Amino acid sequence: MRTVEDLQSYGERELVEEIQVLERELLKERIERARDRWKIVAQENGWYFEPFYIHVWIKKDDHGHMVVSDSVAHKGMEDAGGDMIDELVKGE
Repeated sequence: MRTVEDLQSYGERELVEEIQVLERELLKERIERARDRWKIVAQENGWYFEPFYIHVWIKKDDHGHMVVSDSVAHKGMEDAGGDMIDELVKGE
């Protein structure tokens, strides 16, 4: 993680890129927290299995930051073409 001193030496473009990286990391963390919450629900109700998938809705908040707006999981949820968190981490 960069320090404030590191960021002060950045140009505008580098700073924007660094902020985007940090926002993707934060969003990934929030998705994982949603997965952890749904994992508990699934385990308590006997329908947890690996790999465990959830569906997450992401939107921009009033400040333009990407946030998890909602999430869902259910007993029959299966792989729908790959884990999108991998794409998020790549920044695509």
